[in-house]
Amino acid sequence: MSLDLLQDPREVKLQGLREVKLQGLREVNLQGPRDVKLQGLRDVKLQGLRDVKLQGLRDVKLQGLRDGPRDVNLQGPRDVKLQGLRDVKLQGLRDVKLQGLRDVKLQGLRDGPRDVNLQDPRDVKLQGLREVKLQGLRDVKLQGLRDVKLQGPRDVNLQGPRDVKLQGLRDVKLQGLRDVKLQGLRDVKLQGLRDVKLQGLRDVNLSQRGEAAGSQRREAAGSQRREAAGSQRREAAGSQRREPVSET
Repeated sequence: MSLDLLQDPREVKLQGLREVKLQGLREVNLQGPRDVKLQGLRDVKLQGLRDVKLQGLRDVKLQGLRDGPRDVNLQGPRDVKLQGLRDVKLQGLRDVKLQGLRDVKLQGLRDGPRDVNLQDPRDVKLQGLREVKLQGLRDVKLQGLRDVKLQGPRDVNLQGPRDVKLQGLRDVKLQGLRDVKLQGLRDVKLQGLRDVKLQGLRDVNLSQRGEAAGSQRREAAGSQRREAAGSQRREAAGSQRREPVSET
């Protein structure tokens, strides 16, 4: 396990962690996060992750993950992409199950649906989906979750979300994932978690040592973020002008 890639971290805090395990991680990348906070985590499990990407996140908050809904299951999704999330809220969920997701795409939710709220759903099941994509969302909030399970997803991408909040989670499990990437995160907060476990992951990159390497990383990360942000804005503006979102 390599822990050697964290680009331009600012105000990174790991406080009061209990039972945090990172085992056999593969290609997990955390790049350019700012204000990352992990506080009081318990019973979180990440196992066998594959191709999970979190890019350009801002203001991600996981607070007080305790005593909310129970039995949230995400099993066997492939190619799940969450890009540029805006104002998505999931509150008081119970018995939510996402299994075997394929080809589900929600794109361009920036100028479309804002403030998506799922409050107090019980026994929600989505099965057999592949390639789930959520793009252009802001202000994603998950509150009061309990027993969240993510099993066997591949190619999960989270790009450009702002103000992502996960509150009240307990017993969060992520299993069977590979190639987890967290890029350009800002203001990521994980608070009040218990029993956090990261298992079966390989090549987890969390920090890189050395002043020379650090300065090179900061310069490369800055130019990469500038180029990526410019190209993403150009592509997003062009795609929004060319055609509306039609896939759901």
